[in-house]
Amino acid sequence: MKLIVKSLLYIALLSSCNNKDENSIEPQEFPPTINATLIHQDNIREYILHIPPTYDGTAQVPLVIVLHGGGGTAESVQGFTQMNPVSDSNGFIVAYPQGFGPTQNGFSWADGRETSATNMGIDDIGFIDKLLVELEENYAIDSHKIYICGFSNGGFMTQKIACETENKFAAMASLGSTIGSETLSQCNTSQKIPMAFIFGDLDPFVPYEGGTVANNPSPIEGIETLVDFWKTNNVCQTTNEPLDLPDLDMTDNATVTLFEYSDCACNADVLFYKVNNGGHTWPGVENVDYETIAWETNEDINASEVLWNFFDGYALCL
Repeated sequence: MKLIVKSLLYIALLSSCNNKDENSIEPQEFPPTINATLIHQDNIREYILHIPPTYDGTAQVPLVIVLHGGGGTAESVQGFTQMNPVSDSNGFIVAYPQGFGPTQNGFSWADGRETSATNMGIDDIGFIDKLLVELEENYAIDSHKIYICGFSNGGFMTQKIACETENKFAAMASLGSTIGSETLSQCNTSQKIPMAFIFGDLDPFVPYEGGTVANNPSPIEGIETLVDFWKTNNVCQTTNEPLDLPDLDMTDNATVTLFEYSDCACNADVLFYKVNNGGHTWPGVENVDYETIAWETNEDINASEVLWNFFDGYALCL
């Protein structure tokens, strides 16, 4: 049974947060999973929250928003990324919003390309904005430590958010995705955003050099073009020597090279984890059946842990 965020329990908690000093707020018990909805564009939009066991509402904690890929759901992306155990170990809340455009097995995001959500006129930028407002009203969220990441369609959506939303996210990351050519051509954000990318050079769905994605005619840019854009946008002064990460699992047929651009404005470094011989997968979370169509999953890094370690180094730079 779904628990609506604005239930009496959470309204009572909100009231106590608004009327008491933080140190005097009484600890509350929260379930580990909260299924919730909000109304946007007259549509019922769904999302799932994962609450770490250490959260009791008495102190502000970071928030990580994870956007599923095309055909995914708020439920399926939890298993796909295994972000919840990282949340439990580090004490941040995770929000899993769900796209709205229908696909064969799930939903899509209006990421600026011709997805089902885009063709329906769905405003996913507005949905994420409204979600942030609702979460900050109902939970003790540190507004300077809000992060967002996405995979595939969700990664393209993350880049659209980066280009069209300012001063809300302290850092961002895209995996298995680049950016729509039209979105990049119109991207003139003034914010310096710490940005991380993880991308397999043999991705069978999203071409490394750009072009088009299967079943979507919208042109996309190559991953190196996107990395260069953020390196320039963030005014990064130092290009570090590429670093070959330890090949911890020699059975996965893949390795990782880290390209890092530092000494940037607002300390907004840009990191690119190139997965050599890697596919359209989430490193560290192997799915043997999925690999038959998506190619290799690298096991030398755990993408969710890499992302949190990256996010944890940043607060919103205004």
